Amino acid sequence: MGTTVAFYQNGYGDRFIDSSLFNDEVAAFLRAEEQILNTLAPSMLGLIEVGCMHGRYLQWAIENRKRYFGVDVIHRYIQNGRRTIARRCLPVADYQFLLGGVEQLSTVVKDPHVHAHPRQYLMLFPFNSFGNMDYPEEVIKSLKSVNLQFVISSYQTTEYATSARAEYYALCGYENLQIIRDNYKVGVTSSEGLRSYAFNPTYLMRRFRESKIPVVLVPFVDIGMACISAGLAELLTEYEAVPTLYRRPSGTPETSAAFVGKTTHSSNGLAAVGARKEQEMVVPRCT
Repeated sequence: MGTTVAFYQNGYGDRFIDSSLFNDEVAAFLRAEEQILNTLAPSMLGLIEVGCMHGRYLQWAIENRKRYFGVDVIHRYIQNGRRTIARRCLPVADYQFLLGGVEQLSTVVKDPHVHAHPRQYLMLFPFNSFGNMDYPEEVIKSLKSVNLQFVISSYQTTEYATSARAEYYALCGYENLQIIRDNYKVGVTSSEGLRSYAFNPTYLMRRFRESKIPVVLVPFVDIGMACISAGLAELLTEYEAVPTLYRRPSGTPETSAAFVGKTTHSSNGLAAVGARKEQEMVVPRCT
């Protein structure tokens, strides 16, 4: 079986862009993923989308007046994204697509505005891009040196979540689907080279502790699991008002202890919603 990169280079991963193939669970997952962004938006100046493909959240960034960096290892995704920026006359200083993996994050951090306001830029791994990467453990290690707030949007490892994922991949037309399990993860593979993993929460927490990165794990909808920088924890109470995002287990006390793998709250997190006036960006239009 080839690498995950080859799966996307050969065009098989393009089916993930086709919303007509989403089953109900995946559609709800992606709506909730965007709700997480909407909740965090008032505290953000920019979005860094890792595994951006064609720029899943470029339009979101434009509409919410956030700077945008899209990072992906697939050349044609980056070329398509850059053509979109040119066609829409977007300022290249504020909207960029970068070819590469997590090593490109150091380039983003060197951006003068990101460097000046690192706690107000959010790094997003959307739609289980983290679980589709060849070396996720190395990605976790790299997050320590980048020192940006992040959200990793992934899947739960329950039977229901795994079944919903497998159904979705079948709708995408992938053949010979196999579900594989070990002590650390649950994956779905196909003969085309799909390798999509969801990681055991205990395993994830151990990996992040080893890299000295405080995180919280937040389940959302029926199949989603978000791994979020502990510096964002003060905003998580916003989710509890959105039933489709986070369903508090019955009998759970109304404290952050409800979150799987709770860690100590970081004191240098993002400012509370509304505490800072958002910087306005002027998005030009082609004439």
